Amino acid sequence: MLEIVLALLIVVFAGVGFALGKKLGSTPQNDDRLAERVEFLKETLEQEKSAHQQLRETHQKTYTTLVETQKELEFLNEKFTHRQEELESLQKQFKTEFENLAQKIFEEKSTKISEENQKNIKTLLDPLRERITDFSQKVEENNKQNLTFH
Repeated sequence: MLEIVLALLIVVFAGVGFALGKKLGSTPQNDDRLAERVEFLKETLEQEKSAHQQLRETHQKTYTTLVETQKELEFLNEKFTHRQEELESLQKQFKTEFENLAQKIFEEKSTKISEENQKNIKTLLDPLRERITDFSQKVEENNKQNLTFH
């Protein structure tokens, strides 16, 4: 695009120079002015070419940086997605392990409490069973004695 503009500027300036040359005629004073004008236009053209080249190089560097940044962003997005999937998987695994551990602890505590309750009940009821057995024996003895007296 800039090359087209530069080419148009050259054509315009050449046309202006040609028109000025015809209008003013060919005098040494006019020739000097035209030569100065041509020299000025050449310098301007060189400056514009140099600026254009610098812009082209800057554009190329910027474009290269953009492509590299886009690739890095894509890589980081993939890495983030992978890490997020790993995190979700670990969360599920930890949840399952926690539930299993909680269930195991609950079952162990339930078994232990049940065993302790049976032990406590036995400790409480054994003396009562012995008394009932003693009482039952005494009642039977008493009944036997009463039967023998009658």
